[in-house]
Parts: sequence; C-alpha cells; structure tokens
Amino acid sequence: GTVGTEDAVEEKNMYDSDSEEEAERQRKKASAQQRGRINFVRLKQLLQAAQATLVKIDGKNILLVLGRTGVGKSTFIQRVSGRTLRRSTYAEEVEGWDGEALKEVFDVVGEPLEGFEI
Repeated sequence: GTVGTEDAVEEKNMYDSDSEEEAERQRKKASAQQRGRINFVRLKQLLQAAQATLVKIDGKNILLVLGRTGVGKSTFIQRVSGRTLRRSTYAEEVEGWDGEALKEVFDVVGEPLEGFEI
C-alpha cells in the first residue's frame, strides 16, 4: 500500500510540474499577444491629453530639447529663457568608495524673460 501511494504522489507531482510549466508558457504567450494589441482606452486618454496640450501651445514657438541625463538640458532651457543661474559645487559621499565626489549644480536666481513659459 505505501509504495503505491508514494508512486501516485510522485506521479501527481510530475503532472503538476508539467501543468505549471504549461500554464507559464500560456501566460507568456498571452502577454506577448497582449503587447501586440492596441489598448484603445489608453490611446483615447493619450489623445485627449495631447489635444489639451495643443490648445495650450497653439500659436506659440515650441522648443524641444533632447539629451542624456546630466548633459545640461534644464540648464540650457533656463539660460535661453533669460534666467540667471548661480553655480554651486558640493561634495557628496559615494557608497563603496573612500572619498567624496564633487557635484556641480546650477540654481535659478532670476525670473525668466517676459513671454517665456517654463
């Protein structure tokens, strides 16, 4: 009796494992199919937000600034808008390193030129 029960339990576990693997394959397949589908509810929300933005910027000159993190996009925009910037340098500890790193930042001091919106 006991050997038969152990065999049955082992056989059940083997099938459970196959079922779990198959279920995982099915989840991945469904996820891949879902990624290829258009979420029309989300698309409608994005289009409505874009429309609201278009109303705000209609008739204005728009400047798009792209770049990697830390290259100075925000600083550039602040300077183009006429704001005065103050340069500050401070030291910060770096985890896993026996020393400090100096970081340079620019703080906004003045107001933008008339007509600029940031």
